[in-house]
Amino acid sequence: MLVGGGSTTPAMVERFFGLIGGKDQPILALPLVRAEPMETGSGSVDMLKERGATNVTIWLNSSPSPSESRDLARQLLAVKGVWIPGGNQNLLMERLGVEWVQKAFASARARGVSFFGTSAGAMLMSDPMIGGNQDDGKPKKARGAGLVPFTVDTHYRERNRQPRLKFALDNWPEKPASGLGLSEGEWIVWNDRVVETSGKPEWLSPTP
Repeated sequence: MLVGGGSTTPAMVERFFGLIGGKDQPILALPLVRAEPMETGSGSVDMLKERGATNVTIWLNSSPSPSESRDLARQLLAVKGVWIPGGNQNLLMERLGVEWVQKAFASARARGVSFFGTSAGAMLMSDPMIGGNQDDGKPKKARGAGLVPFTVDTHYRERNRQPRLKFALDNWPEKPASGLGLSEGEWIVWNDRVVETSGKPEWLSPTP
């Protein structure tokens, strides 16, 4: 479930609960997109619990050892949902490592685990992903989790990011097949295809 940022509405949370099979199913909050996950990460857990979730854990270790990374991989396989809030998509990828994220996330997804990502949490599902802007304003190409076969940009209309996404599609050496622009409050559910849409997300294709 990819969300374009802004306020996380009750409807979004309820849809996520539906995807994982109910409010009693195990959820792992992964706030490593936050600069200070220890200080700010609990907000996701509190919000999920306020909406009725009864089995939520959180991972706050931003510098895991190899054994701790293996433990996190096991946790990913044991839950039904993974919740990734907004922040800085580069932080999660740097802290856990590109190869680890791609392998662990793909294994969890193959087991039927559902991922929720909003703002940065949605953008990192791409590979390549937009890792912010360079000094000249052009998008910075970075490695992402690779759970979706298109490039995601968020806060799309609010921050006038159509040119940024279009530039990425047209100029990166390894061109993605398409790009998805999600404005705040918009979301899609992806399961090898778009199975549900809320709002009017914009799909872009590279210039021929």
